[in-house]
Amino acid sequence: VQGTFGLGNYTPGFDLAAGEMYIWSVQAINGSVLSPTSASWSFGIGDPHTASVGVNIWEARYQEGADASIFNHPQMHDTHISSFYTTMNYGSGQLRVGVGCDGPPNNQRRCNGLLKVDLGQLPLPSSTRVHSAQLSLWLDDILTPNTGYVDITAYALLNPWLDENQATWQQAALGHPWNVSGADGTDRGLIALDTVRINAMQGAGFVNFDVSGALGAAVNGTFSIVLVGTPQQNSQTPQAWAVFDHSESTSANHRPILMLNYTSVFDVLISGANQTTADNSVQLSTTLVDIDGNPLSGSIEWTTTDGTVSSTGLFSPRNAGIVTLTARFGRVTAQHNITVVPGTPIQLVGGPLTAGISADETASFFVDVIDQFGNSVSGETITWAVTNGTLLPGTTMTTPVSSVTFVPWSEGTQWINASWGSQTLNIAIAVIEGAPDYLTIDGCTVVAAGEDCHYDWSAWDQHGNAVSPGLAGNISWTVENGSFNDTTSNYSAWGVGFWNVTVSSSLNMSASMLVETDYGLIALLVLNASTTSLTADGNVTFTTVRIDVRGNQLNLTLPLSAWAWSNGSLYAEDPVRWVPWNSAPQWVDVTLENITSSVNISVMHGEAVGIRLSTQDTQRASGQSFSIDAHSFDQRGNEWPASVDAWNILEPGSTSAWLTGYPTNAVFEAVIVGTWTVQATYMHQGVNAMTDQILFTVVPGPLAEIIISGDGGDITADDGVDLDPIVRDANGNALSTDILRWFLWDDTTTQSLPPSCVDWGVELTTQLRSNDHIWEASMVGAWKICAMSGPYQQVASITVTHGVPFVLTHHANGVQLIAGNALQVHVNGTDSDGNMFAVHVVWTGDAADWTMLEGMGSAEWHGNQTGVHSLMYTNESTGLSGWWEVTVGPAMLSRLVIHVAPSLTVLQQSIITVTAQAFDAYGNEIEVPENTFLDTGGDKHVKTKVSNNEWKVYMVNEGTSSLTLVSGTVWDEETVVVQQTVLGWFEEGGPLYWAGAGLLVIVVLALIGVLLLLLRRGRGDDEDDDFYQV
Repeated sequence: VQGTFGLGNYTPGFDLAAGEMYIWSVQAINGSVLSPTSASWSFGIGDPHTASVGVNIWEARYQEGADASIFNHPQMHDTHISSFYTTMNYGSGQLRVGVGCDGPPNNQRRCNGLLKVDLGQLPLPSSTRVHSAQLSLWLDDILTPNTGYVDITAYALLNPWLDENQATWQQAALGHPWNVSGADGTDRGLIALDTVRINAMQGAGFVNFDVSGALGAAVNGTFSIVLVGTPQQNSQTPQAWAVFDHSESTSANHRPILMLNYTSVFDVLISGANQTTADNSVQLSTTLVDIDGNPLSGSIEWTTTDGTVSSTGLFSPRNAGIVTLTARFGRVTAQHNITVVPGTPIQLVGGPLTAGISADETASFFVDVIDQFGNSVSGETITWAVTNGTLLPGTTMTTPVSSVTFVPWSEGTQWINASWGSQTLNIAIAVIEGAPDYLTIDGCTVVAAGEDCHYDWSAWDQHGNAVSPGLAGNISWTVENGSFNDTTSNYSAWGVGFWNVTVSSSLNMSASMLVETDYGLIALLVLNASTTSLTADGNVTFTTVRIDVRGNQLNLTLPLSAWAWSNGSLYAEDPVRWVPWNSAPQWVDVTLENITSSVNISVMHGEAVGIRLSTQDTQRASGQSFSIDAHSFDQRGNEWPASVDAWNILEPGSTSAWLTGYPTNAVFEAVIVGTWTVQATYMHQGVNAMTDQILFTVVPGPLAEIIISGDGGDITADDGVDLDPIVRDANGNALSTDILRWFLWDDTTTQSLPPSCVDWGVELTTQLRSNDHIWEASMVGAWKICAMSGPYQQVASITVTHGVPFVLTHHANGVQLIAGNALQVHVNGTDSDGNMFAVHVVWTGDAADWTMLEGMGSAEWHGNQTGVHSLMYTNESTGLSGWWEVTVGPAMLSRLVIHVAPSLTVLQQSIITVTAQAFDAYGNEIEVPENTFLDTGGDKHVKTKVSNNEWKVYMVNEGTSSLTLVSGTVWDEETVVVQQTVLGWFEEGGPLYWAGAGLLVIVVLALIGVLLLLLRRGRGDDEDDDFYQV
């Protein structure tokens, strides 16, 4: 045998032919001894179809028997199942796919095709991955009894238990039923792999399905699909099905072909951001690598679960959430998750914006704040305002909001307004009445007996919305007392009490109203008295019964305002109680609602409880009398004549002669002023002493006598007289001095004294009363003071002299005089009442200037010195003093005095100042008279008068000059010596002196000229001598 053996292996020494089958067995050799031959094994040499179809992509073909036909390798498992023959296995028969393939005409039973391939039958490199796949089925026939086409759809078969020799409509294999009959539901993928439409006129040939989606990435996995046919839906019972050749077909070329594309790309690596906002795109990048991680080239297909992704991997998000992006190279895929969070919120959304519900229902709606793609943005606060009803979960919500529920209350259009920022969302809910839930009654809560009241009913839903009466069912009324008229809905009240008025509905609703039946109109008022005869010590109780028109009786205790009684006290008690006062026939009436009932009662006085004394008045003047009556009285004040046992005056100092007593009365004589108590004593039933007293006031009687003090008094104006008046009545009781009027008469007047004081004219009543009847003297004189009251009067004569000086005043025959003259002055004193009188004073100053004249206070003052003289006078007894100011003016000019300045010896042409002084005979300087004249004593002197007492003199005359002042016969002089000067000599000589002086000057000048000429000639001779000298 060609080949070589190794340890446990054999390597043929010849080429193995593709498609051939080889058989081999093993036989051991022990030396030359051969062992028995082992069982034979066989194997075939395959010739699989593989080829490169692109960059890093190759294809491999799976068709039963195409690789090694002797072994029927590779193998496919295919069959179909029928919903008509649900337990039949079709094994290796043709594949029927569609509706109506089995059973009677027009049936809708389905036939589904099944196919399964083990990809591991071809020795593909383990470093490769599946890229894509295509299934080709040979269409042998198409049957379309009533349609024009059938759509054949391929799905991935997910149930792993498929066995073509055991599969039925009910099971994938023995012991492994389909999850849903017919390999439906979870037994297959949800997404169709591919759909091919086969028309009724289509001829035989391969039909290709892209079944890449049924494959995983592994090249040694299992490929399983389900084929489902859907006929054209052009009738109620469309039928169409396709017939495909199966894997055991005698025509090898028509057997199903799975063309598998595989690649050396082992993995796809994705890089990029893991999170973004819905407003921002993300660029992803990929790298294809082989099993060793080496990069490979190839085109990537991108898919995304949300948003869009470009062929270059640019992801544009849309919806928030975790988005899975898949990069696919064939069946080699990689996924990249990106968490997309909402973008910037831009809009408030919600809905539905309108809804209609009944008051028994609720309305649910959503509300959210979204970004530009409609993603809900969390954390945004939405506030709500509801016109009526309840909003759940509340009026303030934070996104995300799962749901919002409106629970209505009142019917009508209710608005639910949501606000977010400046945006609002207005939802209108039209609420109509709900189902009737309860009834209510409207009507009187109180009905008087014998009267009617109308009652109405209303139906309401659970939220208090009025429900149409027609929805409330049949209505009936019942009452516990009285009667109810169903026609008028009026209730008539009978008996007093609380009674239910009930309305009922055939819908098991009812309502009751507790109605009080009050007493109706009064028909009769009954007044019952406990007695109709009693003493004033007793009392009577009354009960009243009111009876209405329905006979209902009501025991009443009426207020005082309802009662009238002739006498006594009525107490609003229960029962009403009347207590009589006066002993006489009495009556008591009671009135209620204009109906009056009366009772007459006889009342007699009660038991005596005391006696009472009475009189017309308790105050009288002395000399009058009081009449006193005595009565017994009961506790109600009823009186009757008493029988007094004893009369007494209680105060000491009284006499019994003042009181005359009788059993029922007494007389009390008023004598002495004061308060006197008269007491009467009655022994009731000889045991109980009853007494009463009256306090009498005796006031003075009429005036009978007036006495005053001070008559014949001699006082000064500074003193007063206490007149101390005393006024008495006939019994000697002192009267008030306020009854007196006082008058004053000047007794020095020559008028006749009127006999009645009231005619004296000057009344002193107010002054004397306010000064405790002390007359304050004022004016000097003889005075009479009279006190009078009515016809009574009393007079006091009083002499008043002046008082102590209070102020000093002087009176003079002038306040100005010429020096050498005199003025007379007289000083008076005035007391505090204004009486003026002469007073002795002492004058200040030189006594030689004063001459005291006859009469107190008179003097003469002689003034010689000019000026204002303040002369003070003093009353030594009081220390009072005063001032007399006298102004003394100067007398006539008596003497002149001349003054020369600056000196009595001056030079010629000097100016001297001459001033004058004038004096009277008393040495008082006076003004220089205006007519005063100054004689300069020289004819050349020049004088200028400055004022009446000043002159300026320009002295010219040389020698002695006598300056004389003259005014009238009065003069004075002064001698001035004037010394000669050159200029003064010329001025004194006049023009002649000036002419002589001029001639002398000419002569002198001529002499000077001659001398000069002589001198010039002498000098000329000298010069000639010098010229001729050799």
